[in-house]
Amino acid sequence: MRGFGAAGGPGRVVAGMAVVMLALVSGCGRPPAYPEGVEITEQPGEPALEEGDDPANPEIDILAAADMAGEQVPEGVLYDIELEHGREWHVDLMVGDRSREVVIDSANGNITEGSGQGAPVSEPFDTAPPVSLEEAVDTALTETGGKLSNEANLAFEEGRTTWEVHVDDARVVSLDADSGEVVDIDG
Repeated sequence: MRGFGAAGGPGRVVAGMAVVMLALVSGCGRPPAYPEGVEITEQPGEPALEEGDDPANPEIDILAAADMAGEQVPEGVLYDIELEHGREWHVDLMVGDRSREVVIDSANGNITEGSGQGAPVSEPFDTAPPVSLEEAVDTALTETGGKLSNEANLAFEEGRTTWEVHVDDARVVSLDADSGEVVDIDG
């Protein structure tokens, strides 16, 4: 007589069928069931967008994102900030000869990522230019009549440091980072 669970015995067949039935009943391979009314709005690694959020008009603007990144890396000098896919602000700050990145959810201001020591940079600087990001953005919006700046970066060309401020995804305003003078408007 074969015992329950013996190799090839009826107990093993019954146990195997029970596992299959349990998997089918529990929804194995499907997303987990959540209580009624609970909706998952974000996937791991993706920032949350609530109903009514407009990725083209983020809750957290360029200046607020820059301030948040500065709080995370107080010794850093901001040199590049960009709204990527309308969802995340990617803010690069210079610390000595290294770049550090802070990623901020544009819908709610959560810090979603930040790099440790950062990558070496070929043209390091350790002080902010006389013209702040805020002044550069304000000037660019005023000069173009734009509503939103979604990117700004410091550029080093021909012995001059400029802020390159992108306005409404359509125009780029170049400002001398020492004087605030508008150097060029593209678009």
